[in-house]
Amino acid sequence: MSHTYVLAESNKWVDFDRASFLMDKDILEEALRVMREELANWPDPFDEACARRMGSPPLKFNAPQRVWNYYCKRHKQKYREDFAPNVKSGWDQGGAAREVKRLPVRESQLANDSIDPSQIRVLTAASFPRPPASASPAARRARRKRRG
Repeated sequence: MSHTYVLAESNKWVDFDRASFLMDKDILEEALRVMREELANWPDPFDEACARRMGSPPLKFNAPQRVWNYYCKRHKQKYREDFAPNVKSGWDQGGAAREVKRLPVRESQLANDSIDPSQIRVLTAASFPRPPASASPAARRARRKRRG
């Protein structure tokens, strides 16, 4: 499985395929359409002539980067905020579980409901148990092989 990487505004490489799950599908389709129109007019004769005169290798059309740049610009226009994968490094790393503030509990509520505040526990993603290894797809395939 190959991954397509693009350079984000944060100067980090972003896996385009992973970030595309967060993209607005209408803006993404528009970006792809614009990229196809640009590709139809590629190469720009002026850019090509400049590259030849400077002794540079022929210009490459970097389609994923063009789609990314266009998408990020339109995302900011539509939502009035930057596309997170473009500006936040580590956007796909999950990070540590955030601390959750507890709501204040009035003494009258405790007396009426007989809740012991020391027994209240805030659940975070880190506090949920992981599924057993026997639930993994690889384990299921192995069980099927043994049966079959």
